Amino acid sequence: MRATGQAHFRSTMYLANTVSGRRSRRFRKSNVPVAELTPLAASQAVLDELVKVYFSVGREPLASVDIGQLHADLDAIIDHNAVTGSPHVEPEAPGDYSIERRRFGGVRGEWLRFESGWAPHDDAPGRDPWIDDDINNIAQVGLLRHPDHEARPWLVLVHGAEMGRHRLDARIMRAEYFHDELGVNVAMPVLPRHGPRGPGTGHVRGEFPSDDFVSNIHGLTQAVWDVRQLLAWIRDQGGDTIGIYGFSLGGNVTAQIAQHEPDVDALIAGCPAVSMVDLVRSNMPPAIRRRHRELFDKAAVASEVISPLSSAAVTPHENLVVLGAAHDRLADPLNQAARLWKHWDEPEFHVLPRGHVSFMFGQTATRTIEAALRQRGVSHHR
Repeated sequence: MRATGQAHFRSTMYLANTVSGRRSRRFRKSNVPVAELTPLAASQAVLDELVKVYFSVGREPLASVDIGQLHADLDAIIDHNAVTGSPHVEPEAPGDYSIERRRFGGVRGEWLRFESGWAPHDDAPGRDPWIDDDINNIAQVGLLRHPDHEARPWLVLVHGAEMGRHRLDARIMRAEYFHDELGVNVAMPVLPRHGPRGPGTGHVRGEFPSDDFVSNIHGLTQAVWDVRQLLAWIRDQGGDTIGIYGFSLGGNVTAQIAQHEPDVDALIAGCPAVSMVDLVRSNMPPAIRRRHRELFDKAAVASEVISPLSSAAVTPHENLVVLGAAHDRLADPLNQAARLWKHWDEPEFHVLPRGHVSFMFGQTATRTIEAALRQRGVSHHR
């Protein structure tokens, strides 16, 4: 009941700030376009708040971690990073892999598996739980490939947190639509500790992302590694035109890939959670934020090595696109998407009249993504 009351209060304040024009002024001050508040948009903002309630039920903030140990691990990570620098290294294409037929999202596709091969540095805090996780160590990817042998562009769809179930993800990410309308091959990687890589069969509420910031650092590092392995595999299959669309957590992964992959033809970050620390902090009660201010500040420093804002993109500027949701109550567009847009020297940017959870509902986001891909040649249909 307490969580529901907090959601009601936040929704009321959001609507009041929007109707009064205060929210619009914040957008204009940052030179970010703002969408008009409509009854539909208001309902999407409320839906985001209800989802926050769902994920907070039975979860006491920071109760699942040993705070003292987390402080110690973050101190160790900061010292470790000062010596080793970025944890990202360039992976090779997987040498051994398997592909089997599978049906998901209402369509017949394929399932690609290969060993991730990623592990934290030998002396990195929190290493053992990752290297001992045999289920998570197998990278898994849903594929929708056209049956002919023509060379076709590829589109990689990187899902958000609490996703990773391809029967649902394929629909949410509009995989079949892009496959058919653009004539592209589609690849949908499962992020670490999600879906079939999570604890228990089909379980999606895993340990990443969470309020364990050390685990988040390792999870994001492995996610970038796995997707880059997939890109190398696609190139080995003859895919020389590649687009990537990542949503939310997947937007963070996609934005990090822009720091390492110059040969991506279209890279679209949708509602990107570019700062996981700020995202966790902003969605916690004010009393928790105040009590653990030092912890959050320390986590921000430790996470700089896996931040999309830590270095410039090597993907060409004209190939970058940022999408935000004006009424996003989970990843505030000014604090997340707009920061990435400015960091990337203001490439193409769309702020759509949507919420976070409802972002891919309807045609608005789908058509925007489709147009961005077509403009950059990620289409087999001319």
